[in-house]
Amino acid sequence: MTITFRIPASGAELVGFSYSPSMEAVLSLHVLVEPKHHPVQHAWVRAMRRLSPALKREIDVFSFAFRSYFPEFFFPSPTGELLGFEDELRRLRSVDPELVQLEFAVALGVQPFGGGPGRNPAALNEPEVRRRLEEQAGAAGDERLARLLLDEPAALLERFLKMLERYWEEAFSHEWQRIEPGLAESVAEAGGQIAEHGLYSLFRGLWPEVRSEPEAGRVWLE
Repeated sequence: MTITFRIPASGAELVGFSYSPSMEAVLSLHVLVEPKHHPVQHAWVRAMRRLSPALKREIDVFSFAFRSYFPEFFFPSPTGELLGFEDELRRLRSVDPELVQLEFAVALGVQPFGGGPGRNPAALNEPEVRRRLEEQAGAAGDERLARLLLDEPAALLERFLKMLERYWEEAFSHEWQRIEPGLAESVAEAGGQIAEHGLYSLFRGLWPEVRSEPEAGRVWLE
């Protein structure tokens, strides 16, 4: 499926840049559960062997949430100020429980469409969907996940965030201190590139994942 963006003449004014300590932590958890796909990061994977056994178990249980699909609410907002880790956790704790249900269900490999064109929270109550969720939760190593997702999504989110907090405290806060200056520098460089050469110069640097046609005012990706 191709996703196309139509860019108005004033498009540069609509572009925002952001980075996120909690999102970077989640991305690093992806590296831990899929190390064969990230050979450059094997030193990090080896270093994380020191994590406490209880934390390792929770990372394994929640690996469905960062192995291949990243729930929408992990991503930072394109507006507002850049948040620190604690402020981002407060934002995440305010996420709509219905969105938590839908996104964690998709991460577990269950699409709650309910016969319509879009995701439907009511579909989570259908017997077949509930059965598949229970199966997937069992495969993830904790059958309680399905019950929490269906009946107490806020509690499930809180359990995930507690795991993320422990991971931050045991390991990732030090890594964040190392990588944040580079992220901030890349944002400044991208902004300078747009200011000097225009928005499409940035899009050209993202080829072939992102393709653009300045004359038609559009950008697209598969």
